[in-house]
Amino acid sequence: MSGLNNCQSCKDVLTTVVDPDTQVSSTVVTKYYKHIGADTCGTSCPTGQFIDSAVSFFCQPCSPECKACQNTAKTCLDASSCNAGYFFFSSNNNCLAVCPDGFYANTSTITCTPCHPGCALCKGGSLTQCTACKIDDVTDPSTPVTYFKKISVSQCTTVCDAGQYEDPTDFLCKYCHNTCSECLDASENCTSCKNVSGIVYFLYNPNDENQCVQVCPDGFYGQKSTNKCMPCDGRCKLCTGPSNDSCSECQSAMVNSVSVSHYLVYNTKVCSDTCPDGQYADATTKKCLMCDSNCKTCQTSSKNCLSCNLT
Repeated sequence: MSGLNNCQSCKDVLTTVVDPDTQVSSTVVTKYYKHIGADTCGTSCPTGQFIDSAVSFFCQPCSPECKACQNTAKTCLDASSCNAGYFFFSSNNNCLAVCPDGFYANTSTITCTPCHPGCALCKGGSLTQCTACKIDDVTDPSTPVTYFKKISVSQCTTVCDAGQYEDPTDFLCKYCHNTCSECLDASENCTSCKNVSGIVYFLYNPNDENQCVQVCPDGFYGQKSTNKCMPCDGRCKLCTGPSNDSCSECQSAMVNSVSVSHYLVYNTKVCSDTCPDGQYADATTKKCLMCDSNCKTCQTSSKNCLSCNLT
């Protein structure tokens, strides 16, 4: 760096140069700039100062975060030109106290270093150092991968732990409802159920809306081995198992496209469309009730005998 000492101000120096071949003369302009804090004019500025093309004859100070800069006060040269506590961001050659989203302060290189592509915020370059997650459309743009922040852990994952679900609205893993052992898309959209404090819950899926319920609705029974509501036999309104001998209440069922009433046979768990001798079909209770002792067969009421017992 050439310089002139004991200067109070600086100016351009014009020099006439003659081309030895053509003997054509031209004027060369050498620009000088006043150094900050010194009586020196130089063709360049010392470290910590820069030449601003919009300001003639004076060196300009770099910003406090830069040891050295060029063209503008905040355009630092490289990581070594950042002052302590600042990190070089190569996208705009700035030294930053806080790196932008998607980058972390790398104390080894003194740079703002990119997070893993699945991390929106991070403390390091791996998926185990993430504090917020996002879609990775960088690694393979043709197949974007969505990452979710694990609960209570600085880590992004594509699949949340058991008992949690992936929420794509904020890229977080969230807990399923406490009755769900697993769920999908929402806390109460259960795909399997569990027992809570000794209470058994069963998976019920009306209209593709998965629920865990203590009591299965009419037409279903709770299967404890799977924690699922399973369908009763079509003749059973209420049941404790899948067959027609596990009914506790009956209902009409379609037989050859015709709705046929069924009745709970007395002292059994069987639903039948006819009652045996000695019983009659009660339309109100959907049960076979006992005929009067004098009746061998009856209908509509216990004493309305169709045939009698011989005495």
